[in-house]
Amino acid sequence: MALATIGLKTQLWNNNLKSLALLAGYPFLMLGIIWACAYLLGMAESGQADARAAQFAQGIIMEFWPMILTAIALWFVISWFFNTNMVRALSHSHPVTRKEEPALYNLLENLCIAQGMIMPRLEIIETHARNAFASGIDKNSYTITVTRGLMNALAKDELEGVLAHELSHIKHGDVRLLIVTIIFTGMIGFAAQMVWSSLRYGFIYGGRSRDKQNGGAALLMLGILIVLWVGYFATLLMRFALSRRREYMADAGAIEITKNPKG
Repeated sequence: MALATIGLKTQLWNNNLKSLALLAGYPFLMLGIIWACAYLLGMAESGQADARAAQFAQGIIMEFWPMILTAIALWFVISWFFNTNMVRALSHSHPVTRKEEPALYNLLENLCIAQGMIMPRLEIIETHARNAFASGIDKNSYTITVTRGLMNALAKDELEGVLAHELSHIKHGDVRLLIVTIIFTGMIGFAAQMVWSSLRYGFIYGGRSRDKQNGGAALLMLGILIVLWVGYFATLLMRFALSRRREYMADAGAIEITKNPKG
């Protein structure tokens, strides 16, 4: 049960309770997506949407649920333990030392010392875009990444505020929570991309002589693709619901750390 909001701490506790409730919906969403895809397969078998298609989908879930859960768990474990490398590869960031970026490094180190925190890794993306984010699941993998464009655009106190904002995400446990949501979102997005690639290269570029023969299969793949993309956007909405208030809390936490609301 949510507590009455008195200050920053109780607001964080309430957010965590709501977040747990939303996270509990991910397994049901995954099963729902798999059931819907199996239902489409059942429709292809029976030729119409009826009870037989629903029974087929139910049978798929009942028969293959150990394999489904194993595949989900395997993806989760790989993403959980290798998320730092994945984020670095996707963002094209690189770690920096005090010698390479003394001003930025000292800003982050001073904030961590003031908070009694172990300093996270510091990385930079060489781009003119203005962005910063925190990632990781524990003190050994926490990372704050800043773009070169952001560093060049902000004054010292503003950059300190950004770093404090990202540190607040780490203090509040937001980064670990968002890694979980990203894993589920990425899982569905990856499946949608695979189906789209199969549909595109298997049927569009497969040759005109096979168009009629593969027409039914193409419609089936298209239906599965739509289900997957609907599921993907549903996970995005759940992720936004988790992160919206946490951004406000990170702003409040940054003010608490820097004692500089203007910055």
